[in-house]
Parts: sequence; structure tokens; C-alpha cells
Amino acid sequence: MSLSSHLRSVRASRYDDIAREEAAIKELEALYHSLERFKVNVERTTGEFEAINRRKQDALADLHPIKKDCKTAERYEAGMLVVLDGIGVQIVLMAFVQLQAMIVAKQTEYKVQIEVHRACIAALRLQIIELDAEIALAEAAEEAAREAEAAARSAVKTVTGVVTDTIENVKKQF
Repeated sequence: MSLSSHLRSVRASRYDDIAREEAAIKELEALYHSLERFKVNVERTTGEFEAINRRKQDALADLHPIKKDCKTAERYEAGMLVVLDGIGVQIVLMAFVQLQAMIVAKQTEYKVQIEVHRACIAALRLQIIELDAEIALAEAAEEAAREAEAAARSAVKTVTGVVTDTIENVKKQF
């Protein structure tokens, strides 16, 4: 295998590496966008949860005029305030916040990985440019070698012809 053939093989390998890197980028981008859709759903659900909680609190406000005259309404309002403002609601809201933070962290990780793959592609493209230059040099060297070999064969034929002619001339003289 000639040097230029070997270099072309290495260059083809670099193109395969670029294709693998691009496939990895597409996969990471798909994961990123999937998380983005999930994040939107989490934000929507958080908003819905908070809206439901507010509506229930607003409904409790309607008990203010009644609770003056009714102990049951007063106790119901106190119990519901504990439920609506209590630890359960805080846990749910904190879970939503933590989930959103985890999503953002994972998306950031995906962005970093995408940039690493893009940097690899840039490095591979530079290697291809270098390989192209090396291939051109190798092909020029191989062509020069072929020309030198052809010139040497021609010189050998010429010398052989001259020697043969000289031998013939010497034979004719004797």
C-alpha cells in the first residue's frame, strides 16, 4: 500500500469519526429537547397546582362572614389553612422546584457534551486538512518516483543501445 493510499484510508476514517460525532450530537440534542418539553410540562403543572391552591384559599375567604357565628366553619377554615399552607403543599412545591433544577442541570450537561463533540469535529476537520496536504505531497513524491524510475529505464535503454551499437561497430571493424 502506498503512502497516499494509507493517508486516504486515514482520512476516510476521520470522516467516519465525524459522522459518529454528529450522530452523538443529534442524540444529545434530541434528549435536550425532550427535557425541554418535560420542563414545560412541569412548569405548567406547577402553575396549575398553585392555581388550584389559590382557588381553594379564595373559597375559604368566603367563610369569613359565616365563621363569626359558626364554630364548625371556624374550625373548617383553620384546618383547611393548615392543609393549604402546610408542609404537604410546601413539599409538593419544593419537589417541583427540585425537579426543575434537575432538568436545568441535565440540560446544561447535554449542552457541554454537545460542545465537546463539536470541538472534536473541528479537530477532526483540521486533521483532514492536514491529511489532504500530506496526500498531495505523497502523490507528488510518488509521481516523482515514477518519473525517476521511467527516466532510469530510459537511460538504461539508451546506455544499452549505445553499448550494443558500439559492440556492433567494433564487430564490423574486425
